Amino acid sequence: MKTRSLIACGCVWLFFGTHAWAGPVEEAQARDAAAKEDEAWRKRVYGDPTETKPSTPIPDKFAAIAFSTTTHTWGYSYGVGDLESAQHKAVQFCKANDAKVVIWAKNGWYCALAVGAEGSWGAKSAATAEQAKAEALEECRKFTKDCKIVACVCSSD
Repeated sequence: MKTRSLIACGCVWLFFGTHAWAGPVEEAQARDAAAKEDEAWRKRVYGDPTETKPSTPIPDKFAAIAFSTTTHTWGYSYGVGDLESAQHKAVQFCKANDAKVVIWAKNGWYCALAVGAEGSWGAKSAATAEQAKAEALEECRKFTKDCKIVACVCSSD
């Protein structure tokens, strides 16, 4: 009786235990679903090959400003690959025996030096040149009124 009602509705299914055998359309759908699941797994494990990734990491760049309190001279460096070298170049450029690094910046930040009367100075680093200059002037004005910006460099220039 059961067989007759299945045939009467136009569906032919063969039952073997608890498994049902599907027709060609269902098999294609199952293959497509398995392929999508496999692709998703590969993307999770190996990454998505269609995503664009930076080919190489961007290297760090440094800037530094050195100042001599006896000669009132200053030196700077920018676009240097490591901090120690940037500081060394700034001191060399200052050409004074007592030159010391007073400020440094990294990866696109700016550093500025303001010098006032009698060797007073202020130095700051910031994300913009205007901000670095303003903060350096503010720092210098804590010690004297006659301050001016003598150097402002970007680490990535």
